[in-house]
Amino acid sequence: MIIYIAAEHSLGDTDPAVVSKKEKFKIKTGIRGRLLSFHYIQKTKANQEIFNFYKKRRGKKMINLFLDSGAFSAHTKGIKIDINEYIEYIKENKKYIGIYANLDVIGDEAGTLKNQ
Repeated sequence: MIIYIAAEHSLGDTDPAVVSKKEKFKIKTGIRGRLLSFHYIQKTKANQEIFNFYKKRRGKKMINLFLDSGAFSAHTKGIKIDINEYIEYIKENKKYIGIYANLDVIGDEAGTLKNQ
């Protein structure tokens, strides 16, 4: 079983030295799963750098990346995630992403099913 831990620094702690120190601890303690949000990754350059950091680590110490769409976070902020951009991002990074979630349409089961 892999337990995916949300990357707590994905929402603000973007100093590579701090991130690296935290990751070394997590790797030593056996934490291997990372949950990242497309909503946050696509939003800022700093969060894309965090994703790039995980892409590099994935090759060295198998860290499984779980990409979530971030639909709920985006919904609470009134932001719409474009399904085609999400799909393209997954395709571009498929060798780094171990698993990814469907793009939910909050409050619309039929829309979520269509995206699935």
